[in-house]
Amino acid sequence: MHLPNPYAKGNPMRYAVIPAILIVLALGLIFLKGVPTGIDFRGGLLLKIQTTGDVSLDAVRAELAPLAQDVNVRSFEGPGGKGIEIELTAGPALEEAQNKLREARELEKDLITAEGHLSSLEGSTEPDAPQKLAEAQKALAEKQQILIDKVKETLAKAGSNAQVPSDGHAALKLAEDEVDKSRSGYRDKILAAVGKVTPVKDYTFKEIGSSLSKFFFSETQKIVLYAFILAAIFVFILFRSRAPSFAVMFGAASDIVITLGAMSLLGIPLTLASVAALLMLIGLSLDTDVMLTMRILKRTEGTARERAYEAMKTGILMNCSAIAAFGMLALVAAWSGISTYWEIGSVVVLGCFADFVATWMVNAPLVLDATEKKERRGA
Repeated sequence: MHLPNPYAKGNPMRYAVIPAILIVLALGLIFLKGVPTGIDFRGGLLLKIQTTGDVSLDAVRAELAPLAQDVNVRSFEGPGGKGIEIELTAGPALEEAQNKLREARELEKDLITAEGHLSSLEGSTEPDAPQKLAEAQKALAEKQQILIDKVKETLAKAGSNAQVPSDGHAALKLAEDEVDKSRSGYRDKILAAVGKVTPVKDYTFKEIGSSLSKFFFSETQKIVLYAFILAAIFVFILFRSRAPSFAVMFGAASDIVITLGAMSLLGIPLTLASVAALLMLIGLSLDTDVMLTMRILKRTEGTARERAYEAMKTGILMNCSAIAAFGMLALVAAWSGISTYWEIGSVVVLGCFADFVATWMVNAPLVLDATEKKERRGA
């Protein structure tokens, strides 16, 4: 099939209107509606259940409503049979108990340090050894009491009435056991609630605490930022010119923005899997953008617009190949209920369409405009 050269006549910058509109719409969706986040970035529980009967999603939500504030239920059907995936926030009391337990573990480190300091002073022959020993014993007793008080707070949040030992290490072990019991009891309540609606053949739990999810989110932001910085450095070293370098990086940024807007519109969550797909999109966008820019700037056959047209045909083939591969991955994942593969496949497919718009309607016109201006100055 012969594709007409869209850059043959007129000002190529006229095509930039379409991506500009998409970028504005995407930014509006991102800031007004937001991009949904999975449990990787907001914390919570993911319960995957295999069942032998039909499931009413509304009935499942109704049963789980008293146990969690935010419940997301979706069904799937694959080789293993029918099933449902349930995302829900952990109970507020359990979440608070886990946070208190985490603080108690940090306090135990201080207690161990104080015990080591006291041990080093015992048997010392220094003149002021008795005074230092008494101060160390007092500090140890204070840290012991602080840890025990924190354990009591943990037990109260976990709903336990167990007697707290006077030894800090034993108290912490008790708190860990009681929080585990509370977590197990909460999961049993969830399974019992689902079991009222549909028979449970098999199930798996995945839990991510709020502090870990915050760590994932902050580290993900750093990774994406570093990826853009390193890519910008590489592109500038490659072309040694501001205009092509700006065009390449603007194309990559536009690709990510439009994809995030589509994720917001379609309700595709931001998870570690979808972030990995976004990082793949940065590489895909740089691949097509660099290929386009190299053909326009480094080759000499034909005019710049003809070279851009030849690059576009190659880029369309690359995009179609990626859409076919990751589209099949998304379809198989949707059928089999593998959410991780669904998120990767759907995000890459959306990103490939965004990359087509960003590369051939923004990047190509920018590079053509800079190249033709340079050629006119040379003439």
